Amino acid sequence: MNTDALRSYKAGLHLTTRQQQLLDGLLLGDGHLERQQGALFARLRIEHSAKQAAYVAWKYREWRAWVLTPPARRLKSNRLGTTSVNLAFTTLSHPELEAYRERFYQGRRKTVPQDLSLSALSVAVWFMDDGSRKSSQCRGVYLNTQGFSPCEIERLQEFILRDAELNTTVRQQHDGWQIYVPSSSVPTLTSYIGNHLLPCMRYKLPG
Repeated sequence: MNTDALRSYKAGLHLTTRQQQLLDGLLLGDGHLERQQGALFARLRIEHSAKQAAYVAWKYREWRAWVLTPPARRLKSNRLGTTSVNLAFTTLSHPELEAYRERFYQGRRKTVPQDLSLSALSVAVWFMDDGSRKSSQCRGVYLNTQGFSPCEIERLQEFILRDAELNTTVRQQHDGWQIYVPSSSVPTLTSYIGNHLLPCMRYKLPG
């Protein structure tokens, strides 16, 4: 696609309400808005382990109109020297994504906007990205929010209570704080996000 055609194509792209809700969940979770060197606007980057290929494929379908190149394999090395295989894709850069970047980021660090509203779809995506069970013996679940400050986590708890009517607590880890959904609140969480939870991600909820 030549430059003029690409510019015209991007001008016709606009975030749907569903994509806005998806983006809220992605930015609380594993999604990233990045601005390439010299670029005026941000683009969305999605990357997960190749073991989550079905989840990546679903995200790709949701953003298909915004993506020129389908998910590709990427070798990723960690500090221990081991290598894993990830699947990743990026969207086109766009002014509407840049507006989200300005809301959700302080410099390169993700934050929690004060005007955030959590739809069932947003919470489902957030949970699929960053949710985990406490243990096979416990029905409580966690949202891994270690990247946010204690003040931001408190704000998230307020939003969760307001929008999903979920009571939560927090638990300190060596790398930050997790939001904990106790077993008594898990049925409410399941009812709230159940229609949006992918079959490949249902293992994150107790049976």
